Amino acid sequence: MTSFNNYPNMTGQSELTYNWGQPLSVWGGATWLVDTSGVDVWEDSNDSGVYEAGVDEPGPFDVVAAADTGTGRIVAYGDNAISDATLTWTNNDVFFRNLLRWVTENSNP
Repeated sequence: MTSFNNYPNMTGQSELTYNWGQPLSVWGGATWLVDTSGVDVWEDSNDSGVYEAGVDEPGPFDVVAAADTGTGRIVAYGDNAISDATLTWTNNDVFFRNLLRWVTENSNP
């Protein structure tokens, strides 16, 4: 994915590889950070592996979001596949370091 919001923790981010994740509903004080884009993006409603018009919802979708509550920060990531292996894809390691830096910024040890 290459569609990033201009948000402080997205500095220097140019690409993210995301595997089998789910779209997020971003509302309230949250801000989308990454969304999917492209003609090959859809929510596979029945796990068929192919796009089926009328069955599957076409993208784009928000897949990473963040919020600063005033008393803390939170990030939602719509994929459960955060592992050592996925950190080596594209520049995912930069992405996750930026998120961790932003979430822990100004926190008390």
